[in-house]
Formats: sequence, C-alpha cells, structure tokens
Amino acid sequence: MTHPISTYLDSLKKKLATGVATEHTYRGTLAVLFESLSDPVRAINEPSRVACGSPDLVILHGDLKVGHVEAKDIGAALNMAENFDQLKRYRLALENLILTDYLEFRWYVDGGLRRSVVVVLRWHADGLVLTARPAAHRRARERVASEMIAMVSHEIRSPLTSVKGFTRTLLRRWDRFSDEQRKLMVATIDHDADRVTRLLRDLLEVRGLGVLNIRAMYGDSSIKRGKYLRLIIDLRDRGAPSPVPDDRMNGCRGEVEVLGLRIPLVSLPVAPGRNIAVMIEAAVRAHLLHLQGYAAGDDLRNRLRQQLQSGVPPAQDAPVGREDRPS
Repeated sequence: MTHPISTYLDSLKKKLATGVATEHTYRGTLAVLFESLSDPVRAINEPSRVACGSPDLVILHGDLKVGHVEAKDIGAALNMAENFDQLKRYRLALENLILTDYLEFRWYVDGGLRRSVVVVLRWHADGLVLTARPAAHRRARERVASEMIAMVSHEIRSPLTSVKGFTRTLLRRWDRFSDEQRKLMVATIDHDADRVTRLLRDLLEVRGLGVLNIRAMYGDSSIKRGKYLRLIIDLRDRGAPSPVPDDRMNGCRGEVEVLGLRIPLVSLPVAPGRNIAVMIEAAVRAHLLHLQGYAAGDDLRNRLRQQLQSGVPPAQDAPVGREDRPS
C-alpha cells in the first residue's frame, strides 16, 4: 500500500508542475493527508471565521475541534510568516496551530513552538525512503545561505563605500589637497575597485538561471577585462522626456559627463512592439557613420536644397556599407 506521505508528495508535484498552481491549490491535498492519518480525523478547508481571523483549515477529531492550520505557498519563508500580525493573532488565540508551506510543518501549542518537521524524499537502491526530520536542519542551511549573502554584500559594500567616499571628497575639496594626497586617494579608489572586480570577475546573474560563470561556460575568449565607454544608449518610456534635445532629422543625440569625460548619448523611446535589439544596433551603426562625418539628416537637407536650386534630384553619395561594397 502506498504511504500517505508519498501520495501527498506525488499530488503536490503534479499540481506544481502545471505552472498555474497557487497556495490555495494544494489545500485539498493537505486535507487528504490529515484525514489519511486517522479515521476519525477530518480536515475542513475554508472553515467559518473565528474571533482571531480565518485560518485555512480546521482539524476535527470526530466532532471535537482539535486544531487549525495556516498554509502558505510552497517554499514560502515561514520565518517571515511567523512575524506577520496574522500569525501573531493566531498563535495567541488558538491552542493548537500548524503553520506550513506544505513541506515544513511547525506546531504551536498556546503560542509557543512545540515541534517542527520537514517531509523529505530520499531515493536508495532498495526503493523510496520517507523521513520526517527536524526543521532545524533546514533552518541551518538557510542561516548558512544568509551568512554567505551577508558576507558577499559586505565585501561588495565596503570597497564601494570607500570608493564613493574618496570620490565625493575629491570632487568637493579638490583644491584643498596636495598632489601627493590626491595620488594616495586615487590609488585607494583603484585598490578598492579591484577588490570588487576580483570578487565578481567572470560572474553574471541572469534572472531565472542564477549566477553563471561565463568563463567556465564559454572559455577565455568570451571575457573582456576592460572596455572603453564610447556610446551610451538611454532607453526611456515613449512618453517620458528626453534627456537630450530631440531632433526629428538627427534623433535625440547629445553628451553626458562621466568621470570628467564627455560621452556621446543616444536616447531611444521604447514601447510595446518595438524591437529594442534592432533599434540599438541601428543606433550604433548610425553613430559610427556620425564619427565618419556623415549624418543622414544633413544629407536629406542637402538633397532638398540641391533639388530646390536645380530642379534635378541629386545623386546619392552616402557611405557604402560593408555589405554593399563591390568586391
């Protein structure tokens, strides 16, 4: 006979795989699990409201109400849920309360945590083994992960704070420092920037995939340690004002100052349906033509001027692209 917990986990897995399940979807499965533990036990989903609120399930043993269950979505942070006002009311008012994310179960008696367990599946050569182990193991892993995040955040935040502080001081009080003091501060900025660079080198975060090591995935040739900033493309909502003058002929072009350098900027309005990748490529190609001294807007003005003066359409003299050059 299939173990009730195995049946429970199989049902959770199937519903989770649909991709549209919510925390409410699994309540029926949870009720079946409780009822399978003992014949007189009944689990009622969405019971009538009590004085402290509306817990998700009430557990009955025969006609006697023995406890309530508050269920959060699978993987929800129960440590955070414990601090919500709703849970504080439930723990104060309900003698027996179970808080769960469908895999971890925390049992509270008169507001205090009595016991917590995590349902775990383990595969062995002799078949499936079901265990219920103390939730302290899971909380220990969460604590280690939190400590790691805190450490990484500190390692990034500390040098960035130093860089920001020295930079701000230099910008505000440049004339008050000697050349030696300036060199020392710039050297400190460079050293702290290198700390951040070493920590994050080769790594890229992609939402949904996590942190990726680009060098390990694609090889050394895929990594470039330095890059000159030659063009900034500003993507803005179509209704938002442009940070640079808007010219219908030559586009929204201008310059911004970055660390004392003037960098060309192109502002592109974006909206649903516009292919941003194609627009960015077009902006870069147009910028390269600008560097060669050619502007399509000026070219159009010259053509119109020539036609008005002579009445004969002028010959096209735009630069020939690489793909169009004769071999």
